[in-house]
Amino acid sequence: MKEVMREKTERGIHDVYLITIAGKGLFALLEVVLGAIFLFTNSITDLIIQLIDNEVIEDPTDFFSGHLQPLLHPTPEAQTFAGFYLLGHGVVKVFLILGLLRNKMWAYPASISVFSLFIMYQLFRYFFRTHSVWLLVITVLDVIAILLIYHEYRQALLKEDVVA
Repeated sequence: MKEVMREKTERGIHDVYLITIAGKGLFALLEVVLGAIFLFTNSITDLIIQLIDNEVIEDPTDFFSGHLQPLLHPTPEAQTFAGFYLLGHGVVKVFLILGLLRNKMWAYPASISVFSLFIMYQLFRYFFRTHSVWLLVITVLDVIAILLIYHEYRQALLKEDVVA
């Protein structure tokens, strides 16, 4: 009976792992696309400016427009940084996630290491730059992903020991 419960629990954890990794993969692809758009066009910047300008015209004291006001006129350097950051971040994550989905043993420790570095950078940005709640949300999701990756890695190592 305990073994059946353990198998169900492991299956549930594995399902959550797959959903989490797939979600991170989709988000990584979105980062690649947005990074390329930021680097090669002004369309996102123009859209943000148009949306914020409309909000400011409707209600200058609106929470939305007030907090996005700094984005009204991003510098070319800021747009280039955002493009390279999103593109690089996304490409690395896509590469790692493909390795995880293919159960490549190197991908588990590599993903844990890289995601940990991303967490450190996000926390640095939070505490010393932006104080954005979204950075904390992303960080919590990354910590959960790391815990799930670690769990899957341990399971993969146990399966290797059984086979060997």
